[in-house]
Amino acid sequence: MLARRAISRSFSHLTRNALKFHQNRAFSSSSPRLQYQFQARPPTWSAKVWYRRDGTPRSRVKGLVIGTAVSATLYTLWSMMTLIEELDTANYLLGGLVHIQRIDSEFPSVDTSDFRSMNLYFQEMCSALFGDIPQEMIDEFFGDIDALTGSSRDEAHKALRETCEDVHRILVDSKGADPLQTASQAVARLDEGLLQLVETVQDKYGDEFGKMLKAQKNAGQPLKDPAAKSSEYEVVG
Repeated sequence: MLARRAISRSFSHLTRNALKFHQNRAFSSSSPRLQYQFQARPPTWSAKVWYRRDGTPRSRVKGLVIGTAVSATLYTLWSMMTLIEELDTANYLLGGLVHIQRIDSEFPSVDTSDFRSMNLYFQEMCSALFGDIPQEMIDEFFGDIDALTGSSRDEAHKALRETCEDVHRILVDSKGADPLQTASQAVARLDEGLLQLVETVQDKYGDEFGKMLKAQKNAGQPLKDPAAKSSEYEVVG
């Protein structure tokens, strides 16, 4: 009887030691894996959405909500920037239209057969389109046009006359039309005529103003189709 109790106590002591040993081994062997598995999250936006700061995965629903909120914020910012850009373009076009209409009111009194009169008239009409180009270069460019001779002068005179006549026709036919559409057409026609003059002067003199102007036109954003523009804005005429 005493021997059985002694054996029982010894066996229970060994059992407790064995369990304690196994528990220690299980904890020590799994600890490195846990440390390796739940390391700090990478510093990326997607990681911040789907993982907590300590690297453990977030709830899928919570991650989806955060991702949706971030996407909505980015889309809102992009939409605002696009709207600001388009409003800036509309402001440029409508401001140019006011200037063009003011100059065009003098068109009936302009002698279209006189080269110098057409050159001065066209320069004044285009003055709203030159952007940051220095006034000295503008004056020099139109001075070079005025100094053209022979076939180059005839070619420039034709470009001046046809451009001004077309712009006048656009304005006359625009009664009841969307002002933004009218502005797009008038500015586009002036751009076309101006680039024709640039090519004529460059062929004759290699003018630096022409190179700068063409570079600005090539670097600028193309205008949207006037029909598309008219559907995007409501302009009070």
